[in-house]
Amino acid sequence: MTDDFKDFLFMRYCRAAAYQDGQGNSFQISFEQYIALHTKSQLSKLAAHFKEGTIEGFIRSKQWGYVLGWVSRAAKLEKVCTPDTMKIMTRTASIASCRLRKGDSHTPESRARISQKKKGKKQTRAHVEKRAAAQRGVKRGPLSEETKAKIRAAKAARKGESK
Repeated sequence: MTDDFKDFLFMRYCRAAAYQDGQGNSFQISFEQYIALHTKSQLSKLAAHFKEGTIEGFIRSKQWGYVLGWVSRAAKLEKVCTPDTMKIMTRTASIASCRLRKGDSHTPESRARISQKKKGKKQTRAHVEKRAAAQRGVKRGPLSEETKAKIRAAKAARKGESK
């Protein structure tokens, strides 16, 4: 490993540490551990791109660029970066590793952020029509008397507001 290449990796290490610190995560990985997180093939590929002068393009690639990512969603939620909770992976693998999976649900904080983002946005006429079309023909079971009473009360309240 040449000194220039090692300097490049150290720069990437510093960027990763600064990014994780900025995200409020505790970064507990030394430079030697950071290098050890790379597989031999990853290091050889990086070295080849570095030698050819195409390293920046490779690293910035949305699909293939290597990033320091969380090994799992549970590790990300702990907010502690250690060699056991982080690994070097492609950017797409990093994004996929932290997505919600079947059975997972958003945290209350995430739900509040999503709700706040959507409030006050007007839906386009086309969007409303698509939603309505999706609901047309959907069979619903018989409504209970309690539910019917709630619907009547809501309608009456709306009629009272429009006058």
